[in-house]
Amino acid sequence: MQIEAADTVVNISPQKLVDALNDARKSAKIVRLTYVSDSCDGIVRVKYGRSFIYKRGVKRLPIVKHFPVSAAW
Repeated sequence: MQIEAADTVVNISPQKLVDALNDARKSAKIVRLTYVSDSCDGIVRVKYGRSFIYKRGVKRLPIVKHFPVSAAW
């Protein structure tokens, strides 16, 4: 079975697909995403003057121009 992930086609057996449907970590790995639990600290957007900066913990991240998922999520 083939699954399109972004611009890449991923070949996966039907059994692995069934396993992945019940496991968020496996699903993310198949489509080449990074699984992050809501129990972990993530990226925080902080108002900085007239714009925003992004932080992970206390570390400031480089300028982020595009996120694959909008900030509303």
